[in-house]
Amino acid sequence: MEISVVICTYNRPDLLKSALICLIDQSLTKNKYEIVVIDNGPAKNTEKLIGKFKSLYPDNKIFYFREYKPGLSRARNLGIKKSAGEYIAFIDDDAQMPKDWLKNALNLFRTIKPSPLAVGGPEEPVLPGGKPDWFKEEYYSPTINKLGQKGRFLKKGESLNGSNMMINKKILLQLGGFDTRIGMQGLYISAHEETAFFERLWQLNNGKDIFVYYSPDLLFRHIIQDFKLKVSYLLKRSFAAGQAWFAKYNKVSFPRRLILVFISFFYVFYHILISILTVPVYRKPQQWLIEKVSKVLFGIGFLLFGLGIVIKQKQN
Repeated sequence: MEISVVICTYNRPDLLKSALICLIDQSLTKNKYEIVVIDNGPAKNTEKLIGKFKSLYPDNKIFYFREYKPGLSRARNLGIKKSAGEYIAFIDDDAQMPKDWLKNALNLFRTIKPSPLAVGGPEEPVLPGGKPDWFKEEYYSPTINKLGQKGRFLKKGESLNGSNMMINKKILLQLGGFDTRIGMQGLYISAHEETAFFERLWQLNNGKDIFVYYSPDLLFRHIIQDFKLKVSYLLKRSFAAGQAWFAKYNKVSFPRRLILVFISFFYVFYHILISILTVPVYRKPQQWLIEKVSKVLFGIGFLLFGLGIVIKQKQN
């Protein structure tokens, strides 16, 4: 088996159905890939949907497993355990992959030199309900802005989009998969599980002979639900991201933890000051909130977690 595609889902059968259709229709020979669905939600409709797909498409290898404990990282780790592929592709249930996506990914693993341990690509946001006039693409296309529009090896410290990455299974097992303390937790927002993974990857052999490749040939379409375009959601996401960022450092020594708390206090103070000073610059208050106040909330989330205060944020 060449590639296992792991899709983690939480009570979103309509979106999952669309993602599955894209995977069924891949140009890569069917015996070279499998689809592994990890159900992390309490409802049973996802299992029924997979049963229908297995009946309709018997030539495709489709497997269903349930992870009862909420958490995207836990679901992905179960997907790693159940996958048979040499490479594991991780996508979300709100992704739509082009016909040649898997074929292009496998080609990158086979032809790019030095051989990459992981490959990934950018996303194209799809907004079914339309885009508010204040909404900028950069709010939901971070990999395009950070990694560019040309294929290249990532620099030490960079990471791929968690919704569109393929990783050698051996390295996933070597690093113990994803950190279950972070990443989406059911209905609650969290983040940075893929960032934490790539940080550990870069630490191997001090980054020597660690090759991660980014390619626009792996572009995928990301369906963004309407509630994720609301200012309230984006601000909650920033706060939750701050909490998750500190969680990555949860095992550090007490003195270093105190230093991080001390630094975060000044980070919050600095960005409060910047937010106040930049109010006149913005004609649209939503953009001011997203671009300036969100940094304050990130810092507050980071600071509170460092003080042992965890405040969960629901998605909607």
